[in-house]
Amino acid sequence: MEQRQRMQIKFGKSTILRAVLSAFILIAVFGVFIFSAQIYKNFISDDALISIRYADNFINGHGLCWNPGERPVEGYSNLLWILLVSFIGLFNHDLIGAARFAGFLCVFMMMGSICAEFLRGRSKNYFGLAITLSFVALSGTVAAWVYGSLEQSLNCALLALSLWAVFRFVDSGDKNFKNVVLSGVLMGLLALSRLDGILFAFIITGAVMLLETGKGAENLKNIKLLIIPAAAVALQAVFRLAYYGALIPNTALIKISPSMEHASVGLTYVMNGIISMKLFFIPAAAGALFMLFDSGARKKTVILLAVLISWLAYIVFIGGDIFPAYRHMMPAIIIGAFLIIGGFIKAWEAKPAAIINVPVIFITCLLCVLYGVTQPWEIQNFKAANETWERNAMEAGRVIGGAFEKERPVVAVTAAGSLPYASGLPAIDLFGLNDYELPRFYRPKTAGKGWIGHEQGSAAYVIKRMPDLISLYDSTAEMVHYAWWAELAAMPEFKNSYRLIYFYCPENKFTAKFWANIYSKKTGIRVLGNDVIIPVYFFSTASEPAMTGADKKIELKVNAGKSAGMKDITIPAGKYIFSSDTKGLKARISSPDGAVIASGPLPFSVRVMKGIEKVNVELINSTGTGIITGNVFFKNN
Repeated sequence: MEQRQRMQIKFGKSTILRAVLSAFILIAVFGVFIFSAQIYKNFISDDALISIRYADNFINGHGLCWNPGERPVEGYSNLLWILLVSFIGLFNHDLIGAARFAGFLCVFMMMGSICAEFLRGRSKNYFGLAITLSFVALSGTVAAWVYGSLEQSLNCALLALSLWAVFRFVDSGDKNFKNVVLSGVLMGLLALSRLDGILFAFIITGAVMLLETGKGAENLKNIKLLIIPAAAVALQAVFRLAYYGALIPNTALIKISPSMEHASVGLTYVMNGIISMKLFFIPAAAGALFMLFDSGARKKTVILLAVLISWLAYIVFIGGDIFPAYRHMMPAIIIGAFLIIGGFIKAWEAKPAAIINVPVIFITCLLCVLYGVTQPWEIQNFKAANETWERNAMEAGRVIGGAFEKERPVVAVTAAGSLPYASGLPAIDLFGLNDYELPRFYRPKTAGKGWIGHEQGSAAYVIKRMPDLISLYDSTAEMVHYAWWAELAAMPEFKNSYRLIYFYCPENKFTAKFWANIYSKKTGIRVLGNDVIIPVYFFSTASEPAMTGADKKIELKVNAGKSAGMKDITIPAGKYIFSSDTKGLKARISSPDGAVIASGPLPFSVRVMKGIEKVNVELINSTGTGIITGNVFFKNN
């Protein structure tokens, strides 16, 4: 009896010591992750800002919508992530900071799940734990997508926890209510973190049932693992139908276009992702082999490999991804980490002395160090670390949002996250992700052959909506590869209604361009009775853009000896006094063929002859500062 008590005390002390040492390793490696992840601190995904816009509207009482006051659309695939960011945002309204805090928290949960699996195996191979966590911490994909601020961190944290819970279920053979509920709840949350998260629940449950083939009715008990995830998906579908009036979310309509072209792109994506992480997958493959030859670990290995192969096949099916840093490869990193730690645990149990010998330590450490050193230089990770267009689009949004804060024009965008979130203006998503009509009634015939997620677009729809402003700010800053834009640019309705204007963005020192609707009541040329009022930003150029002053008034700086002009302004025939809000300004007014109608210091009289009714206006710097503010006027005389 005394001997048994001593054994229990010894076991208890050993368990506590293992937990303390494991926690110390976890915290130390997580600290390394926080430090190394700083490489990607300037990266923010445009799609993440779509989710953050939904969160912003949600916590401000507008609901889970894209544009408050309009029919809501489900332009997101990450409900649980939006709710998590919204909750953190209640305490700190910096929602980008909230998303990143959530990302770091989720990475800690990922690593914690690996620690929990290590502790459950009762191994004392702390080197194996440290090296496994280090591989995760040094992965450029994991670090980039914490700062990228999308749901990958949450999705993979829940995947890691789900695998840990299912392994408890499988290893113990105890299919009681407690074990089923724990696994089911975690997989249910996983299904809510991304729409395709339910695939993991099906794959895991299918693998568990496959492992128990031949047990008949006993095996059917494993189907209980799917009850809670299926219920979670069903409840979200009910919510979707009730709130959005649609059973299929916009993300599926826009992003799922199966084709051989997309499958080819997806296969290339997977192969390049594996190559970029080859130094990580080498020990993962070794761990898988070691576990497969161990009867006690074989079931877990089959589950992990089934999830890995199925997920990679799914990535091929959807066509990979357009974002940098291989975000869809994050589940593979989690699975690989479980294979590495599982291999170390089984190796320790088999030959404790062999696993800590100098060659193994040296080779594994060398692989890990090389992995950490090379990851920032992998082309897709390097791209993420140096990608700035989202930051520029956000600044363009802040500038335009401040310039038109009172008017609140509708801006049609291609950068559907960055610019709308930063501007706070109502927006039209020209790629249809956050629009009800585009994906349902304007689906292109070429779907499945274009750039993934960017195949949607319709010139006819743009003309139908006639937005106040159009911004074509995207990752390439060029629209020539979108057929609908070429079609739109050639349409008479567009040519007659839109003019290119420019706004200077001082923080990043660049000029953003917008197409402004000259007939818009909010941003266009106004006609009051017989008077015509033209805002000065219509005279902006790429070299002399408009800007917002300290008082948020829009102004135009015309350098000495320069002028700013606008062509083909429709002015009804009649006699006018041409004037400006800016004192001491000179101007020249001419007919479309270049003949001068009137010129000189403002104000001056000008007659528009019948049959002409279009004029060119040139504003000339004669004010000393060259600052032109407000409007110019054709006042009927």
